[in-house]
Amino acid sequence: MVTARTLNEVVRGADAGVNHYLNPETMHPDIPEDGDLTAGARSLVEFTGITTIVAIGPFDDHAHAQQLASAFITVRRHCEVHLVLLGTGRQRTAVKRQTSAQGVGSSVHVVGDSCDDRWSDLIAAADLVVLGSSSGTAMLLDVLAAGRPVVAPADPATVQLVVPGIVGLVYQPGDVSGMAEALLRLVTTPVLRHGMGGRARQVARRHHREKHRATTLR
Repeated sequence: MVTARTLNEVVRGADAGVNHYLNPETMHPDIPEDGDLTAGARSLVEFTGITTIVAIGPFDDHAHAQQLASAFITVRRHCEVHLVLLGTGRQRTAVKRQTSAQGVGSSVHVVGDSCDDRWSDLIAAADLVVLGSSSGTAMLLDVLAAGRPVVAPADPATVQLVVPGIVGLVYQPGDVSGMAEALLRLVTTPVLRHGMGGRARQVARRHHREKHRATTLR
């Protein structure tokens, strides 16, 4: 079973001020590129077979915290699923409190406030990742490099990378039903998640190569 103790042994949170941008060419060298990245990462971080959503902070926006909690409550009522809050911010407590009030708090796990070198393992072990409006493009690219499908806010920079329906789904801030629908669709459709995850790595790899090319041309 996924517990707060197990998660904290793997990673002690994420420092939102650190750029974790990963080179997808070298990420997880111990796991073959065409192998089952999720299975390999799960064996490293001891995740169970229960579908796991990782939400990335910072959790400073009260409205986003309420939206995330409400959407997860809806999803949890339909199926067995875990939510891991990865990142800093006082509103993590609000998510935990709101979900606990609705009887699903035991499915929500909060990790600590500092990052270690297994941050990427935790992301790769997730079935899908939720980003907030403050997560940033660099963090989104980290997630895509890990081959994870995303549920992300519908802002121009995000949509350009996600291309809704290609590597993930988007939601409008404040639209609880829209976020819940996106989460539930990915949670209940493994084939869709797998396809999006494969394309996510391709997007991250292409972005990395373009960034490297632009740097060498300077």
